[in-house]
Amino acid sequence: MRAPESCRRLASGSEIPRQTPDRGPAYVAVVDGTVRGFLALSRRNAGSVEILVMGVERDFQRRSLGRRLVETAEQWCTERDVAWLHVKTRGPSTYDDAYEQTRRFYRALGFQVLYESMTEWGQQDAALVLVKHLSCDREDSAAG
Repeated sequence: MRAPESCRRLASGSEIPRQTPDRGPAYVAVVDGTVRGFLALSRRNAGSVEILVMGVERDFQRRSLGRRLVETAEQWCTERDVAWLHVKTRGPSTYDDAYEQTRRFYRALGFQVLYESMTEWGQQDAALVLVKHLSCDREDSAAG
């Protein structure tokens, strides 16, 4: 299965942070020749990949660009037998309407809350870790 046309892999890794020696790819969502969204992955270990950063321009949200970016990330993970995809976002303990929308987005895609930390990013910015077990998704698809 190929990545959707709106999700193109960046040709060079120089545009994304080099936070781990084995970072994953980055993808962009292109609409009418203009980048409108992006997602970058980092492989944390053999079974776990983190969405380091993701964003979709406000005027292009709720048009499936974010969903397709995450699906492309899941496909990359699945092709490499990675079981877990995870992401950090701002937690509900430091409430913000925009981040509530972000949390709903990830939950709608099957991510589950693992924990919220008041120390990882500091007391003023709770960090919420959400995870998705990709192997379970494959097993559910095969059974259904």
